[in-house]
Amino acid sequence: MDFYFVAKCADFEALNTSHTTCEWASRRHETTTSPHKLLQECYSTGQVFLIFSVNESKGWQGVAKLATSPTELPDKDGWHRFKLIWQLTFPDNHRNGLPFSETADMAVRKDNGEILLLSKCRNYTQIPADLATKLIDKMKACCQNIIVPPKPPKPALFTLEESDKSQFELLWGKLNQVVEAKGRILMTCPFGSQRYNLANENSDMDMFVVYMASTRAHLSLTTPPLTMKSHEADVADFTVVEVKRFCDLVTSGDPRSIETCFLPSCVIYLSSDEFKEFCDSCRKLLLTKELVAKYLGDALGTKGLKLLHKWLSQSVPDQGKINKLFYIVLRNLVLARQVARGEELQPHLLKDSPDWKLLLATRAGQYTNEEMEERVAKLKKEVEGLVSSPSCPLPDHCDVSQVEKWLLKIRCADLCNDPNFPFTN
Repeated sequence: MDFYFVAKCADFEALNTSHTTCEWASRRHETTTSPHKLLQECYSTGQVFLIFSVNESKGWQGVAKLATSPTELPDKDGWHRFKLIWQLTFPDNHRNGLPFSETADMAVRKDNGEILLLSKCRNYTQIPADLATKLIDKMKACCQNIIVPPKPPKPALFTLEESDKSQFELLWGKLNQVVEAKGRILMTCPFGSQRYNLANENSDMDMFVVYMASTRAHLSLTTPPLTMKSHEADVADFTVVEVKRFCDLVTSGDPRSIETCFLPSCVIYLSSDEFKEFCDSCRKLLLTKELVAKYLGDALGTKGLKLLHKWLSQSVPDQGKINKLFYIVLRNLVLARQVARGEELQPHLLKDSPDWKLLLATRAGQYTNEEMEERVAKLKKEVEGLVSSPSCPLPDHCDVSQVEKWLLKIRCADLCNDPNFPFTN
């Protein structure tokens, strides 16, 4: 059984933060039934969906499914927290979402017989399933009609006269040279299909770099860049993150960042002693229900299964694009299953393993769309069952204390070794 509730949001900043963290929370009510109790009860018997509306926006901005039940005990600030899997979000250029005017004919009948317009519903008002489905369909139609303007191209961070695969070492070296102008590199590794041992002759060269800007730079008036990404003019796709940003990502369950901590040495191009120490002391702490929820969100959300369904509904679908997206969806579910089982994450799949064969065959188009959808549904059900089981060994969230300890240690060491800092002598 599915349950639907209105979720009122203080502002767009809070909504955007939830898009990133896949987390929401409710406060305890002393005079009425506390929302977290209501959500817990519904979660125990079916699926629970929240339909979001930002205060004063006069619109509906998103739909999310609960991935975990609200915590029984509140945190120090009085919030009962729970994880979400986002089902529908609106792009930045249409952040107000579906206007209330489009739902002016939709209303909820309260227990006392009073008729309440949907737009007037308060936080955690329950909506009948048929009415919620109608509202969500309107939101989907509105979202599909939005045209997102292309961003103007930015100048390349670095260029090469040629960019064929034989220049792999040159690409790495050139990127490292650019990053070292900002700070010291801690780790460099592949970011795309190469990290999963699934590259073919058509695979792009994607790169991921973690660097550390000097502690002195962080204490100065000029803040070092936390993230650098490739532009259209660059010869390779890359993402560069400063170590503070990297720590924020891994402790909030970001799959791509966490995967870098579980790659075998044969895949990593460069790894410092500090990064090896981080992997030894912290990486097991990163395997959480939050990580599984992020994998599921990537697989089933607007850039995964929902986009697949949109493509499949087209009169002349692009089967090549569909095969690749099915491959990405299944890859996320395969890795989510590893974590949900309580296994150590292995993003670099073993050659000739069942998962490796499945993903390569999917990408090559060896299955029908119906067969691929069946495999997605089976994996989704298995992962959700594992992570919701009382015997699931995973914590809800990462214990950040060990990560903070490591970050402070390398920051202090950098400061002590800086001959130009006035207090190190």
